[in-house]
Amino acid sequence: MLTESSIRRLVLAKAVFVHGKKHAVQKDRVSRMLAIHHFDSSIEVILRILADASGRKYDQYHFNKIHRAAEQAFQDKTQPKVALPQSTEIAELHKIRNQIQHAATVPDTETVKRFEDATEVFLKEVLDKFFGVSLASLSLASLLSDQKLHDLLDKAQQHFERQEFKDCIRACDEALIRATFETGDIVSKAGLLTGYWGAGILSRMFSDDYAKKYKGASRRLAEDTGKALLELGKASTTMQFLDAYRVDFLRHRQAVSNLDKLAEGELMENAESSLEFVTGLLLKWQEEGIL
Repeated sequence: MLTESSIRRLVLAKAVFVHGKKHAVQKDRVSRMLAIHHFDSSIEVILRILADASGRKYDQYHFNKIHRAAEQAFQDKTQPKVALPQSTEIAELHKIRNQIQHAATVPDTETVKRFEDATEVFLKEVLDKFFGVSLASLSLASLLSDQKLHDLLDKAQQHFERQEFKDCIRACDEALIRATFETGDIVSKAGLLTGYWGAGILSRMFSDDYAKKYKGASRRLAEDTGKALLELGKASTTMQFLDAYRVDFLRHRQAVSNLDKLAEGELMENAESSLEFVTGLLLKWQEEGIL
């Protein structure tokens, strides 16, 4: 059974790899250098998880020793014993990464493609054989206990990886709406809190009895005023549930409102931001017992 900490580390490794693939597509000198860095970092995150799982002491600052501890852990877990995938390529990738880091060596396009493929094979095989999960299904959404919310964010993740950024943002918004109005019923909770905090005259204005004291146009004004204050209170109180995610929420809603106006680069950036925001917020609400 994967722990939450392990899932978060595995998702980080995947995210770094996916980011590296974006650099690899660009093909300019700096992007090729960054792609190699990302592929190496993605692999090292996994190697460290494996090395930790070995239960053995190892020099955490020496890549070759981390590599050896990870190999041992992988062989101990797999039955019959299987060699760590792409072991030779991993070592070679790290050498090239060091050359880039320390000598500003620029890898050619073929080298970048070679190690992109090797990294993907490594991730897929290690995740499958050691952790029992697939690369495609790996996301923080797997930590959500509500299946419908999990499925919506999983769909958003798949859209993002297929570069269907508008669909990714829409799926994120659907998950947020469902959590807010159905699963977590945030708005109703906000209404109760608004009534509780809005003591005295405000609380009385929310009630039907208050409006019944008026006749004609005055009653309509009293009703509308009470409803408007309640909706304003709900909106204001709902923002408290967002906590540190308020700015991310506003950015997400702005992206939803301007989907057809965003440039391709902006779409990708906003889709990534929305995915991180909604996933993080729903995990926060789950931890607080709201979902």
